[in-house]
Amino acid sequence: MTISDTDKYSDRTVFRKTIAGKNELVIRSHALDQRQRRTLILVDGTKDLAEMSAMLRPGEIELVFPHLHRLGLIEMVAGDDAGDDHTHVAKIPAARDPGAFLQIRSRTVARVRQAFGENATRLVGEIEGAQSAEELRIKLRSLENIFTKALGKDEGITLAREIGHELLVLVPQAG
Repeated sequence: MTISDTDKYSDRTVFRKTIAGKNELVIRSHALDQRQRRTLILVDGTKDLAEMSAMLRPGEIELVFPHLHRLGLIEMVAGDDAGDDHTHVAKIPAARDPGAFLQIRSRTVARVRQAFGENATRLVGEIEGAQSAEELRIKLRSLENIFTKALGKDEGITLAREIGHELLVLVPQAG
């Protein structure tokens, strides 16, 4: 199940911890795995799913939020209850905009060519094959191993994080 496939959740859906969710963080009665617990910690009643997507790994929203919701650890916030701060502006990753994504992908290709020189062809092909920020985030997780083997651990991780960070920059959500 993906968020876009269901009527219950949209990018603008906001969740908050229930009393059971707050207790779970202390008692640990549901044996949540690391990503489920991390997600539960991040749920704050103000960030919508679009904002949360920048804080989680690709695919985690689709898997973790429905699970935490079914367990009764989080609940959807009604429109008027979406955080106490009515000045809150919802944000989404800038890379969701196709034009912004293409610019990021182009800078990523240039950065990889700079780092790898003549050996960049295969890596550039992988990067150029990504058609969305989400796809590029997924590819980066596998390319990070190649980066670290070729450039050394510190430089490889730094390169992957620089590229990944650009994919997660948040901008105000229109509408």
